[in-house]
Amino acid sequence: MSRPETVEDAMDRAGDLLLELRRRGIRIWNEGTRIHHAAPEGYVDEEILHQLKESREEILLHLLQGNQCKDAPHSLSRTQKRFQVGTGDGQTNPGDHVRLIHRLRGPVDLEALESAFQELLAQHPCLRTRFDSDGTTVLQQTNPPYRFKFDHQSMAGEPGEEIDARIKGFIEKPFDVKTGQMIRAMLIDVDTNDRFLVVVSHHLVIDGWSSALLLEEITKLHALFSSGRGTESSAKIGRFTDYAQSMEEWERSDGCREHIEEWRKDIGTGLVATVLPSDHSRHESRLASFGEVSSTVKGGLAADLADRAREWRIGHLEIVNATISCLLARAAGADRATTGLASTNRSQAEYERVIGNFANESIIHVDVEPGHAFSDVLENMKSSIRRANHRLNTPFDMVIESLDMKRVGKRRLAMPVFFSLYDLTRSGTL
Repeated sequence: MSRPETVEDAMDRAGDLLLELRRRGIRIWNEGTRIHHAAPEGYVDEEILHQLKESREEILLHLLQGNQCKDAPHSLSRTQKRFQVGTGDGQTNPGDHVRLIHRLRGPVDLEALESAFQELLAQHPCLRTRFDSDGTTVLQQTNPPYRFKFDHQSMAGEPGEEIDARIKGFIEKPFDVKTGQMIRAMLIDVDTNDRFLVVVSHHLVIDGWSSALLLEEITKLHALFSSGRGTESSAKIGRFTDYAQSMEEWERSDGCREHIEEWRKDIGTGLVATVLPSDHSRHESRLASFGEVSSTVKGGLAADLADRAREWRIGHLEIVNATISCLLARAAGADRATTGLASTNRSQAEYERVIGNFANESIIHVDVEPGHAFSDVLENMKSSIRRANHRLNTPFDMVIESLDMKRVGKRRLAMPVFFSLYDLTRSGTL
């Protein structure tokens, strides 16, 4: 009596089939989850087609695992080092998760959507990066593409609170950084042609720019696979590993030291960290806590902001930063404000279409003199942002350390404030 076939048996059988097909001159490859074949030197008969169909999943796994990565383990970028990784069991903090939630109305080709995510993994190595620690140093290395499957659930007729709780649990589920599986997706059916698509990744491997890229890629790939077309050959793009290495080399360079010296001349040294009003003693040793404020800007105010931006020939970002600088200076009774502005460092064209964490904090140093008009602060802000962009490669914390800024008690040197802006008039859609 023969024993039942195991997973290992099925994989071995698929491997033997691939070897035989290649021996016959038949080329096998995948696009997303779909397997293609061509026989420029051989032939494909009905028996081969049947075997391909029977072993489709195992053949796909072989093709994915055969996509070997040539990158050697390398250290984290300075931005990545800000996250707690590689400690304990390798589980992540949900506060570092990046999530995208979109409402999909209308028909969705589920097979094409899964293929789109599978192809996304193949094209963007950062999403399959694993992080290992030897107890003192954390290294990252790219894995071959893994088999991607999204979590598909039906919650038709269930209350909105239940759907929200399900989405929240999916977002907060930790990643195991040791596996290299740094993205996951869930599709929730709430009606026949009404769904939520929830995509979760980690800030180690994705930034705000990358979030937009991810949605663009999924949209394009879903359309291609839905129409039965193959993936289009894209322009050659850079690798995040090359960027991380170049930043590490820059931090040791004469150019970086020159930028730091320029900042020292612009800002001066021996500054005291701004003291803001507090309900607690500033000399207490306390853990930093974070709060969240959610607010909706009325349409009239948003339109007024847009009108002012056109009138002053300045961007929304400059106006928001000038406002923050005025508030911080007034609260502290100071005539200047030094803050950090999170910017995406993609100054080289080959990195524009790469998913990864390219964020860096540039320094915004603005004079806010009493009695001056807000337009004066805006002019100072424009100059400060131009200066910051010119020195964007030089990390914020390296500059702060060089300025010998005095700390107040045992508190953190900086107070991070993050803004997430959403246009509520636009519904999410693929």
